[in-house]
Amino acid sequence: MRKILLFIVLCCCISASAQRVDKPGDAYDYFCNIHADGTSFKVFLLGRNHILANEDGKPIKFKNITEIITYLSKIRWVFVDSYGDEKSSSNDLHIFMKKSVTSDEQALEHLNFKE
Repeated sequence: MRKILLFIVLCCCISASAQRVDKPGDAYDYFCNIHADGTSFKVFLLGRNHILANEDGKPIKFKNITEIITYLSKIRWVFVDSYGDEKSSSNDLHIFMKKSVTSDEQALEHLNFKE
C-alpha cells in the first residue's frame, strides 16, 4: 500500500512540474518589429511604436535600414526576417529582430526613445 501511495505522490509531483510554462532565470527570445517607410523608422516594442533616440532624447537619424540593423546588432539584437508589401506603391518594409533575455527589462537595455 505504501508503494502505491508513494507512486501516486511522485506522479502528482511530476505532472505538476510538467505544466509549468515559465522558468525564471531561463533565457527566451524577445522580438521587435522595425517599420521602415523610406527614411522613417519606427520600432514596435511594448505594444506601441517608438522612435529611437540618443541619451539626450533626440531622435537618431538613420540613412537606411542597414544602419538601424547595425545599430541594434551592436546591442545584441539579431536579424530574423523581413518582408515588404509588393502590392503597395510605398516602400514599406518590416524587419524582425530578436534578443535573448532573461527579463523584459533586459530587452530595453541601451535603448532610448523619443518622448
